[in-house]
Amino acid sequence: MPDAAWPRDCHPYWPGKASSVSSSVHCNGHARPARWPDLAPRVRVDRVIERARRFDGNVALVSHGHLLRVLAARWIDLSATGGQHFLLGTGTLCVLGYYRDEPAVKIWNGPIAT
Repeated sequence: MPDAAWPRDCHPYWPGKASSVSSSVHCNGHARPARWPDLAPRVRVDRVIERARRFDGNVALVSHGHLLRVLAARWIDLSATGGQHFLLGTGTLCVLGYYRDEPAVKIWNGPIAT
């Protein structure tokens, strides 16, 4: 199910589209599978998390804000749509880590030292 098969305004991770798309069965005449809004970014992010956890040490990831919000949600075992609760500012620092061996958000929207 490639992303390109869907019009831009049907993508659940585009700004302002998540709530209307995830609750509807059709988008501009295009039927979508029931799990599609959570599946596309979730699968990609889960692969990144799996690879990052293999390293012994720090890993730096750079991406656009919407995918980073999904990354934070999946890191702490929320659904991909849980990323909507992580507001992310431009040019900020976020650190994901562990608290007592459980995945945790250590820093979110932290300032970058200049």
